[in-house]
Amino acid sequence: MRPPRPTTSRPFSEPEGTTNKHMHFEANPPEVNSGNMYAGPGPDSLWAAASAWRSLDTEMTAVQRMFNRTLLCLMDAWQGPAATQVMEATKPFVRWLAELCEQLSEVEMQIYQIERAYEWARREVVHPTQIYRNRAEKWLLINNNVLGQNNAAIADLDQEYDDFWDEDGEVMRDYRLRVSDALAQLTPWKPPPPIANKTGLVAPAPLSTVLSRTGA
Repeated sequence: MRPPRPTTSRPFSEPEGTTNKHMHFEANPPEVNSGNMYAGPGPDSLWAAASAWRSLDTEMTAVQRMFNRTLLCLMDAWQGPAATQVMEATKPFVRWLAELCEQLSEVEMQIYQIERAYEWARREVVHPTQIYRNRAEKWLLINNNVLGQNNAAIADLDQEYDDFWDEDGEVMRDYRLRVSDALAQLTPWKPPPPIANKTGLVAPAPLSTVLSRTGA
């Protein structure tokens, strides 16, 4: 029977409503948890994802600045009630664009948080070679235990293996919570609002009017 481990303080707590289906990491033997952490693709895919989101954030920030500059230039060349109407109609879209850029930046930041959580978990789980050595030594002792002379050593190895199991379970539990905490920071994206006034979509000005305003 595996002895209980001493209670340790944790930086994270289980979210409310956690059920047994979320406890599969703790139920896995250490060779599974450690093996998965060391046999996976590593952090490269997370770095690539963060880089892609950073590029998208940069592109959308450029779009936001260009849109704002265009509005300012339009207001310099276009005065009156119609110009005011356009500015009022575009305000929701301008706010949405600013929020979108903030959300893109948040996605990148949380991916880095997940990557750091992965690096931490990979560093903290028992190395697979330690687990393999433990099991190999146990079976070697069992095969040479005709008179029971290796019983104590076998028990020590089983105790060590149980400790490996508990250590990996705790690490993977905290890893899951760190990832869940990062994902919880992400909010759903809103669809872009139409550029419209109270009476409907703002109709574009005739080309001749635009050209006359700009002196073309």
